[in-house]
Amino acid sequence: MNDCLNPLVNLLPRYKFMEEKLFQQVAVYGFILNDNKELLIVQRALNDTMPGIWEIPGGGLEFSESIAEGIKREMKEECGIDVAVERPVFAASYASDRVAGKQVVRIVYLCKLALQEQEVKVGSDHMAYQWIDPSKLAKDLQVSDFLLKILRESDVLQM
Repeated sequence: MNDCLNPLVNLLPRYKFMEEKLFQQVAVYGFILNDNKELLIVQRALNDTMPGIWEIPGGGLEFSESIAEGIKREMKEECGIDVAVERPVFAASYASDRVAGKQVVRIVYLCKLALQEQEVKVGSDHMAYQWIDPSKLAKDLQVSDFLLKILRESDVLQM
């Protein structure tokens, strides 16, 4: 039916949810502890989202990539290191407040350095790194809410 011929059609609500594309992103992270039980954290670049915030390294899982492959790739891209992926320690899901229709699933795995003497070299998303005692995180640095949530809600430090 032509809208011009039937003026009532123009009064029907246009349902936005029918037009909105919904999608998910799976992100994987490495909770990397060295032999001294210090955690590797990276500081976000000033020209990126959440500038200056300290976080654990990680990023989006690529299509058809396994979780372990994704974590190893992200650690190489973001920190220039090779890791051994051990076990899952935390998972969370939330609707993005930045992108309409986007749900993010985050999965965190405990990792160890494949070789202890590796040098960390941060990529373009970050400007610094440090190994830190996890108990000092909230006291000394501006840390991501996600990392604080991991520390509060997981048993990763009670191993």
